[in-house]
Amino acid sequence: WEMSLRHSLVHVCALLVLSSCATDAFLSCGRLGVFPRSVSLQRLQRVALSNNCVRCSIQRETSLHRKDLLPILAFSFTALPAIFDEQVALASPPTAFRGPNDVALLDGGGVKIPAIGFGTYNTKPEQVGKAVEAALMQGMRGLDCASAYGNEREIGMTLKRSSIARSDLVLTSKVANKYHTSARDAILRSIQDLDAAHLDLALVHSPLTGKTRRLQCYEQLLRCKEEGFVRSVGTCNFGVSALSEIVATGLPAPSVNQLELSPFNQRKKEVQWCREHGTVPSSASWSKLSNKETGAKNWPRLTEVASAKGATPQQVLIAWSLQRGFPCNPRAAAENDKDVETIRQNFSGMRDLVLSSSELASVDSCEEGLRSGALGRRDGWSDEDVTGSEWDPTLV
Repeated sequence: WEMSLRHSLVHVCALLVLSSCATDAFLSCGRLGVFPRSVSLQRLQRVALSNNCVRCSIQRETSLHRKDLLPILAFSFTALPAIFDEQVALASPPTAFRGPNDVALLDGGGVKIPAIGFGTYNTKPEQVGKAVEAALMQGMRGLDCASAYGNEREIGMTLKRSSIARSDLVLTSKVANKYHTSARDAILRSIQDLDAAHLDLALVHSPLTGKTRRLQCYEQLLRCKEEGFVRSVGTCNFGVSALSEIVATGLPAPSVNQLELSPFNQRKKEVQWCREHGTVPSSASWSKLSNKETGAKNWPRLTEVASAKGATPQQVLIAWSLQRGFPCNPRAAAENDKDVETIRQNFSGMRDLVLSSSELASVDSCEEGLRSGALGRRDGWSDEDVTGSEWDPTLV
């Protein structure tokens, strides 16, 4: 509703200011100091027009008297001055998240997942407890888990010690390839290991077992939902072909499709399919993407934006994900104080970080079409699954 209000006020102000009778009222507001002097008529026109705010022709005459326009303009500029600040990325899609405490709605709003969850991929069992504790302390409430990570039992022990109510947590787990034909049993094991009564989100971890087995796994997860063990069902690493198989069979589309989404591999075809079918595209846990030894040619461009914002590259990745409407699950270990600080930066530190339209465009231009796993991530498959430089799980 906040985004809708912002855009509505931009419409109103643009229409008023661009009409001849409102010009004097606008200048009067400036003389009265209602809004910053840096906000000129030309700048307002430029910002309004660049964001497609004016969608109808402006008549030279209006029934509104000048004295009636001044309070409207004054309210608009005092209540939401940031609308006219070019640092606000109004070019973000309508699905954009406004901060770390936003949520994505699944299954018609019955299930909510945080815009920023905590990824537990590639975190050793002896370290994951401390990492989860640090994440919960910072305010994170979504935990992205998987049986293949080998640390769910340790996460469950940590949650058992925590004072945070289960109703405040959002637990996700994934069914590994080897359990596709016994998905229900795998889900019950994860529930037990996580010391929970149910999972908020259960995902098919990868499509690499073939059409018959992955559909069988998906159907078992839907039955788990009917039984109350799972609240919502989705997929991981599924491309358009594997996603289309689901709906072609007459099954409901996944509530979430978790992918390796980054500025370097933006998965536009998969994202478009998700948007068209009511599926939330989600960024999987980032691994080596968060350091400069990635092999991504455009990494320096991303670090330039981070330096200009006084942020870390990881934070820019998260901001990009949020503003593009992708819930994300950044991960970090907790081997030392630096790791714990990274966890803080990746959540609490995101409250005031917003990329401008130009910064967002610069990060978007990092696209290289990198294959899944090209940056070192092996989430849902093993090294043995990779058959060459062109291999990608979303292509099955």
